[in-house]
Amino acid sequence: MVVAIATEAWALAGCGAAAKAVAQEAPVQLQLQQQHSLSAAKAKKPSRADLIYKLSKVGQAIDKNDLPAASTVLGPNSDAQWVQNVNAAFTKFSSSPEEKNMVDSFNSSLASLITSVNKSDVDSSKSAFVSSATTLEKWITSAGLSGQLKGF
Repeated sequence: MVVAIATEAWALAGCGAAAKAVAQEAPVQLQLQQQHSLSAAKAKKPSRADLIYKLSKVGQAIDKNDLPAASTVLGPNSDAQWVQNVNAAFTKFSSSPEEKNMVDSFNSSLASLITSVNKSDVDSSKSAFVSSATTLEKWITSAGLSGQLKGF
C-alpha cells in the first residue's frame, strides 16, 4: 500500500520514471527489511525455544521410560552448548533477584535431570524433570515472557 501511494504521488508530481524506479525498488527494500527483522527475531529466541523443545522431547522420553532417548537430547552434562545458550538468555531476561534465584533453581534441577537420566534412574529423572519444568514455568511468568512462549 505504501508503494502504491508513493508511486501515485510521484506520478502526480510528473515524475513517472522516478515513480517506476521507486515501485521496483520498494518491494526489494521491504523484503530486505522483513528478512532482517525476521533474522533478528530468530536470533533472540532460539535458546528459549530450544530449551522448551528439548524439555518437551525429554519429558516424552521419560514418560515412556526411554532414558537413552532423553540422554541423547540432553547431552552428557550441563556444560553443553545449548545449556550455555539458555543461561545467556536467562541472564539477559532476568532482572530481579527473584528471577535470578529461579534461574539458579532451574540450573540445579536441570543438572539433576541430566545426572539422573545419564544414570538411568527413572524415578529421579521424573522428579527432576517436574522440578525443571515447574521452575521454568515460574520464571517465564515472572519475566513476563508468557505471551512470547505460547504453548508452554
